[in-house]
This record gives sequence, structure tokens and C-alpha cells, in this order.
Amino acid sequence: MKMLIIADDFTGAVDTGVQLAKRSVKTLVTVGPDFPSGSIGACEALAVNMDMRHDGPEQAYHKVESLLERFDEDILIYLKTDSVLRGNLSASFYALLKAGRGPVLFAPAYPKSARTTVNGRQYVNGLPLEESHFSRDPLNPTLNSDIATLLSDGFAVESVVLGGDNLLPDYLDPGKVYIFDCETQDRLCRIAYDISKRKTVYALAGCAGFAEYIPDIIPFATQLVHYRANEKPVLFLSGSASETTFQQLAYAKENGFPILVIPSELKISPPELLGEKLVGLLGMLRAWLESGISVILATAESDKDLLTDAGPEVHANLKAIFAQTAQAMIECGAAGNLAVFGGDTAQAVLSYVGCRAVQALYEVQAGVPLCKLDNDGGDADIGLVTKSGGLGGEDAVTAVEKALRCGVINNEERI
Repeated sequence: MKMLIIADDFTGAVDTGVQLAKRSVKTLVTVGPDFPSGSIGACEALAVNMDMRHDGPEQAYHKVESLLERFDEDILIYLKTDSVLRGNLSASFYALLKAGRGPVLFAPAYPKSARTTVNGRQYVNGLPLEESHFSRDPLNPTLNSDIATLLSDGFAVESVVLGGDNLLPDYLDPGKVYIFDCETQDRLCRIAYDISKRKTVYALAGCAGFAEYIPDIIPFATQLVHYRANEKPVLFLSGSASETTFQQLAYAKENGFPILVIPSELKISPPELLGEKLVGLLGMLRAWLESGISVILATAESDKDLLTDAGPEVHANLKAIFAQTAQAMIECGAAGNLAVFGGDTAQAVLSYVGCRAVQALYEVQAGVPLCKLDNDGGDADIGLVTKSGGLGGEDAVTAVEKALRCGVINNEERI
């Protein structure tokens, strides 16, 4: 194993790992942080979901610290950050620096998904984070676009912004984080090229956008992997409440995809009654799937479906509903493919069905990775697509179905 990718949620781990996988670098992704080393097969890169997006800063710091202690110092590190800078940034970077893994070269931009970095500030679609819809995230609102401020919020992380066309200085302080401004794909490519010319390999950080260039910086052993398409319909599970996801669901509905929104009475149901009340919903989903039609189960189609006073109990119920639904549809054979929108939802589903790790394969769209689950040598792989709620194009649902059922990815057959 050559590289360890540290991510704070599952979709982040997958959409970063797939950047290496699509370049034929065997990459495995853990469903959670508590994985026995023996349960992970041979790979060139391992992406670990630390499940710390919603943790307190101290807890997040100790999680990263403990993970680093499990791996030799010669393992290269990529710290995956959220493209809109949610989560425990300060704690994660401080853990790297404290472990002597610095300096850290940080390119937080993702130009393909309209995330750019200008003068050390992060923008989405031209808006600073605090003015974007991510400032209204119900669980992790982003209220500050200044990256240096976010890095030093809670822990003493020193950083340097490399603005404009400035690239790496000759001397790099091992106790600092170097933040690259970046507005275009060409600039991101140039950053990677400059790093690759250095004799020393440094710790890297960024979202999936920068991760795409890791194979240009670091040489990996490669092997071709082919996805064996499963023609069965796709069960879509949408736990996201982002505007991007709502637009994707609306497009899917216009193109004939049935959508079932989880009723409010289920969202607030006592946990002990959840299974009994799920029966009717599972019956409807099974009927669609067994008739060969892909179907979407969603938390909401728009803001009007959201509970304004939703607390931890509602979020726990939603994860349980999605997890139990996935298991029921897989066990009865109705769903041979899964597509899950939202990191918390994806982790809940895979943990519930007993999955410890998945293998990243391809990228359906920018930020929309395709993986496979082990099917014990069956005729076809169980396909899995996961994505963060805020990523993917308007046609993400139709593109995902085409990829999973037909093996067509970016208009190329990958069967």
C-alpha cells in the first residue's frame, strides 16, 4: 500500500478514492473507521472514512491521530477535505502536523464543480461560502469562506496562501499548511506538475478535484478492472436536503422516475414501531423494482417536505429507514443496484448490510463515483453509486441508472 486517504465521511472517501481508481490504481474504501486491518485486501491506496463530520474538534483530532499511528511513516497521506469546507478542518490538519507529516500542500478547489479558491477564500458558483446555500446546511452550515481562519479555528494551525500564479517556494516549513489559490482546471494541473518536480513527496490535502492529479504526482502500480453490469433496476436512496439534489430529483421525475417521499409520520415514529410502519412503503418499492423500474426513495423532493424542527431522533430514524429498506430490497432480490445520495445515508446503509469496504471503480460524473460490492463470485457485481448531496449534474439520476444497468460511463461501455 502506498497511500492513505483520510476522509471525514463516506461519500468523501469514495469520490476521492475513485480519482485514483479511474487511473487503474486499485483503491479500497472503508465504510467506517473501525476496520480490522485483516479485513482490507491488497491495494495501492486505502481511503478511510473517519466518520467525523459531526464530531467535536477534540474527538476528530484523536481519531486522525489514532489512524496515523496504525500506518508506517513512509505511507503517503492525502487529507480529503470537503469542497465547501464543512467538518473538522483545524483538528485534521493539526493532527497531521503534530504527527510530523508536514508540510501539507492544500489545494481545496474543485473547478469542475464550480468550487474555486481566490485570495485564500473558497467560492461556490462565484459566491463566497457564507453567501451560498451551504450556509443553510441543517447539520454543518459553512459560515466563513476564509480558509486560514477555518484552519486555525480551535487548533494552532499556521498557513500560507499562495495566491495568483504563485507556486511553491523553495523552502517549505514542515509546521505549516500551504494553501493554493485556484480558479481553473489548468491551474490545478499546474500545481500538481510543480509538486511532481520536487524530490521530496509531501502530505497533500484537498477535495476530489485535486485528488484527480495524485497519479501525476506519485507513481502507482496499476491494473485494469472491468465493471460487470447488473441489469436489475436501481434503488435510489436520497437522504440529501441540498438544492442540487432537489434539482436532480425534479429532472428525474420529468424523465419518468417514480419518487416516494418518506412520510412525516415515519420520520417521527418511535424507533420500536418503525419496522411495522415500514411494511407498506417496502411493498410499494418492491412492486416498482420487480416490474423492472428503478425507483427513488427520498427524504424530501423540496424544502416543503422537510421538518422544520427535525432533531437527532428524526435524523436517526431516516438513517434507519434507508438502511432497512436497502437490506430488504437486496435480500428479496428486487434491487441489484444501489445509488445513495448523502454521506450519512450511505454509511448507514452499508454498515447495516454488513459491508466493511468497497472497491472504487469509475466516475459517472464529476463527484459521482461508482463502486462494487462483493457478490461472492456471482454472475454480476452489485453496483453502488454514492455521492455528496451537492455534487453531480442535473441529469445525475439518469446517468447513474445508465452506468449501473448498462455499464455505460461517460458514453463508453465499461462492461
